[in-house]
Amino acid sequence: MSGSGAERREPGARRAMANGASPGIGQGATERVARRWKVLAVTSVAVFMALLDVTIVNIAFPDIRGSFPRDSLGDLSWILNGYNIVFAAALVPAGRLADRVGRKRMFIGGVLVFLAASVLCGVSVSVVMLVTARVLQAVGGAILTPTSLSLVLPEFPVEQRATATALWTATGAVAAATGPSLGGVLVNWQGWRAVFFVNLLFGLPMLIPARRLLRERSARWRWPSSKARSGGGHQAACSARSRPPR
Repeated sequence: MSGSGAERREPGARRAMANGASPGIGQGATERVARRWKVLAVTSVAVFMALLDVTIVNIAFPDIRGSFPRDSLGDLSWILNGYNIVFAAALVPAGRLADRVGRKRMFIGGVLVFLAASVLCGVSVSVVMLVTARVLQAVGGAILTPTSLSLVLPEFPVEQRATATALWTATGAVAAATGPSLGGVLVNWQGWRAVFFVNLLFGLPMLIPARRLLRERSARWRWPSSKARSGGGHQAACSARSRPPR
């Protein structure tokens, strides 16, 4: 009897191993493994979108200057500087606020703010309007960046969080490297406004799985360390701020 039972359990163990799970892990656990990588993918798209705008607009700057010839170079420079300054300054406050009101709620809100601001950037008819929209865009990016990491890490066991964080960080590096090439293609194709409208192609499809996959988390969740006394969103913001956009 015991031998036949072992034989019946063996195919199940083999199927679990084929799905990337250890022998004995149940179907529910296998689904959790798949889910955590989906969460990482969804949040990484948002981070990619936010950090892409750090470098993609640099390529479009000469074309933007040609559209507003009467404005000084100093005024036009705030199209770039305004985003970088506000993004860096708002990271920690956004992380603290997410710990209080909920990280999923803040993440979705940050994405919506970022996308709305991207549309305003694309339809801007003056430098003042464009700079204002860029500042609003930076606020959205500063909200979604720390909340994305604080939503990802609780999905992973402690031993895999370093890997998840490395992949999340690599997404930002890929975005910064992709910006100039993608910006050049878009500017040559449709002009400078396209570098803002392209965010809709990333953000809108990402919102659907984000609403379904992400779990609401607030300051009730704590990082598994005896020294951790503040919320995950705040710590994620500090981590992101230690690597400011360039």
